[in-house]
Amino acid sequence: MNITVRRKSLHPVLQSVAKVIEDKPSAATIYSHVLLEAEDSSLRLTGTGPELEISGEVDSEVLEKGRITVPARKLSVICQHLEEDQGFSLALHENQVCVKARKDEYFLNTLSADDFPIPEEEGLHAEYQVQQSDLRELLERTHQCMAQDDVRQYLNGLLLEFRGSILRGVATDSHRLAFCEVPLGERKTVAEAKAEAGEDAGEVTEDGNSGDGESEVDVSIILPRRAVTELMRLLHGKGEATLKLMRGKVRVLLDEQKISFGSRLIDGRFPDYQRVIPKSWEQELTVDCKRMMVALSQVISFIQDRYSCIHLTMEAKQLQVHASSPENERLNLIVPAEFTADSMEISFNAQYLHKLLDTMSSAKAHFYLNGAENSCLVRPHWEKTEKAPASGEEEKPGGEQEEKAEEPRRNEYKFVVMPMRT
Repeated sequence: MNITVRRKSLHPVLQSVAKVIEDKPSAATIYSHVLLEAEDSSLRLTGTGPELEISGEVDSEVLEKGRITVPARKLSVICQHLEEDQGFSLALHENQVCVKARKDEYFLNTLSADDFPIPEEEGLHAEYQVQQSDLRELLERTHQCMAQDDVRQYLNGLLLEFRGSILRGVATDSHRLAFCEVPLGERKTVAEAKAEAGEDAGEVTEDGNSGDGESEVDVSIILPRRAVTELMRLLHGKGEATLKLMRGKVRVLLDEQKISFGSRLIDGRFPDYQRVIPKSWEQELTVDCKRMMVALSQVISFIQDRYSCIHLTMEAKQLQVHASSPENERLNLIVPAEFTADSMEISFNAQYLHKLLDTMSSAKAHFYLNGAENSCLVRPHWEKTEKAPASGEEEKPGGEQEEKAEEPRRNEYKFVVMPMRT
């Protein structure tokens, strides 16, 4: 193999690929390498780990085709110290790869490309198209509610439900829940997808009705936490993403960035989240998101405790925020608000509320309550395009809202948070 490539083309893709590589003493040597494949006028880089696999393509001048592996971390360090627009060459020299940049030369050990682990893919179920911006929004609005190191593995991931023309994302750690829906583009069944590839469709099974009165779930998957984190970093393009659903795995193709991302899925049955989303309520609180976040930031800094319990006293025209530190220091704040009842007291985790409001893009937020002991539904408030359901009124399935045709489309999202018992 002998190629010439520019640093500004290679380095971003190499960084993305290196993220999934297990460069640890306990990991097998081959897992710390990146696979380089030179073909025609492009260079493909592939990295793989226990859960994730990613490959990307960059333009290059291919003098001699070939496949080799090199240590990902060391190649990344070499690229870091090169100038942005500098070109350099990679060529096989005996049993090593020679990286030559101007007068500098680096010789890296290589392993056989035939030993590089390429994950097998089988059981193609369906293909879906979704805008990268929509998928990123879904992940950003919901990932905060994934559990960490829970013995119930399915809570450590994010549920994706494919419902006709809608992609729904849900995450919960049993104390809070995030819900977001975005539109799906073209869908191909396994028969259609394999027909294009000239393969036998085989036998396919799909999920049935969810039983909650909504549109049927075509299929649902649970993405691991690490896959969600990496996808949020990769989804920066303006084009579409193709999601290929397979047995125990999902592959995301980003044609604009020439990136292919694969992840194993969490095996398990996600809990029935519809049961915990309030369908009616007795009280409603409306607050300004920025003002409320300033108050919550003060509380978190003042208390400096992981639970950061705040006590809220809701009144007709204001919200009283009370908190105390472990040293018995106290804080009392007043936030302008609108409350539909006379008065009520309730306690929440301040960090949960802060992260929740931080993901909202609306100026105000609605808190729908059923007393101080039950879960609270939080939704954005749109001045023009969305009319919030009245108190006690059932929410429309799928989050359908009245919108003016001339207004820009906004994706549906909401949150549920449990009060703290004090």
